[in-house]
Amino acid sequence: MVMPKDRSAVTTDRLLVFGKGDPSQSLTVGIENPAGSQKGAVQCDGAGQFKFQIRLEGGVNRIQVGDVRREVFLKGAGGQPPPGFLPLYLHAGGNQKCTSCHAPDGQVVGGGYPDVCLQCHSIEAANPRYRGPLTKERHFQVSGSQCGKCHDPHGERD
Repeated sequence: MVMPKDRSAVTTDRLLVFGKGDPSQSLTVGIENPAGSQKGAVQCDGAGQFKFQIRLEGGVNRIQVGDVRREVFLKGAGGQPPPGFLPLYLHAGGNQKCTSCHAPDGQVVGGGYPDVCLQCHSIEAANPRYRGPLTKERHFQVSGSQCGKCHDPHGERD
C-alpha cells in the first residue's frame, strides 16, 4: 500500500487508498473505525495497481489491504491525534491526478526526476550565498536531482 502513510492524521473524511500487488490479484480489504467495520476486496489491474476511496470516521481508522495495515486519524470536533500520528500533506489525489506524473503503466513521465517535479515546482537554493542556476549547484546535482529519495511524491509528513 503506497497511500495512506501509517499513523497519518488528516482533516478530510474521504481518503484515496492505492498501491501495488500482483497483476489481476484480488486483495482483501478491511476497515475498522468508531462506526464499525467493513470487509471487501479490491482487484489489481493488469499492471498490478489498485486504488479505491474510503470514507473515514472521526477518530482512529484502521485500514488493511492484503497483509498491510495502516492507521489514519480523522480529526473530529475538537479531537486531537494520539501520540505518534503526524499530519499527512497529500500531493497525489489532492491537487493533481495520477496521470500528471505517471503513464498508464505506472512509470514516471517527463524523464523521471527531476523533470517530472520541475513541471510544477520551482526550487530555490537553501544556501543564500548561491545565486546561480540551481540545477548547476552541486547539492542539487547529487541529491536534488533524485527528488523522490527524500520527498515522497504521494504524501509528505512535513
